[in-house]
Formats: sequence, structure tokens, C-alpha cells
Amino acid sequence: MGTLGLIAYLFASVCVGGLLTLFVSMFRSVKKQDEWRAWRWVAFFSVCTAVAPYVYMDVLTRKEGADMTKAAEKVVRDADIKGDMTYYRVFAANEKEAKAYVVASEDTGIGTKEHVVIKVALEKSKDGWKPVQYEVLNSFRRQADAVSFPPLW
Repeated sequence: MGTLGLIAYLFASVCVGGLLTLFVSMFRSVKKQDEWRAWRWVAFFSVCTAVAPYVYMDVLTRKEGADMTKAAEKVVRDADIKGDMTYYRVFAANEKEAKAYVVASEDTGIGTKEHVVIKVALEKSKDGWKPVQYEVLNSFRRQADAVSFPPLW
């Protein structure tokens, strides 16, 4: 499902890019119609639309998630993943609670590695961030096949 989710995400980004291009074209001067290259605008808006959630999560992780590493590693241990945490990204946070995606690398037993995606709810206490609940979104071994927004791998 991860590949289908990524394809749907990219298709939706191109659709939003097309709509934004249509909006820009409605307010441009018609005197320069020969110079208009709509495909450039569609490509620009599509890339911006596709990249924006990743940039937002990266900025939020750098700003709010510096102290969440131990909590993310604890979730990987609690989920019985036989591997290490690869990275985590915070997608919502305030002073008391946060939500994050944790991606862990796990050996499949046939010489390849699987990337397990976990959605985590965190709470801040006196001792730091603690995981409250988690849900494995994508793991072949655990028969979980959900999609994260934006798609992570």
C-alpha cells in the first residue's frame, strides 16, 4: 500500500498544482499570452505542494522534537521491532503533547530490510516526553498496511 499511497499523493500534488496554475492564469495579463508556459507553473506548484508537508514536519521536528528521541526509541522497543529507529518526524506539537511518525529499520530474515512506520502520541511529563499510545501503520510482518500523510518510507 505504500507505493499506491505515494502514487496517489503525487497525483494529488499535480492536481493541486493544476488548480493553482488555473488560479494564477485567471489574474495574469492577456497581452502576453504567447509567453505563457502553463506546464512550468504546474510543475512548480506540484513540486511545492508535494514538498511542503515534508518541510513542515522537518521544521517542526527541529523546533519541538529535540527531546523526543528517547521516547521514539522506547516505542520501537515496545513494538517489538527487531532493529533500530531510523528517524522520527513530529507532525503536531504543543507544550503538553505531540504526535509523531517513527520509522524503524527491521531485518526481514531473507537478507533485506523493511521500514516500519509507527504513528505515536506523546505526552510531556516532568521527566520528558513519554509515549502514550502508538499504532503500527506499515509493516509486512505485523500485517499492517496503512498510509501516513505525507507518505514515509
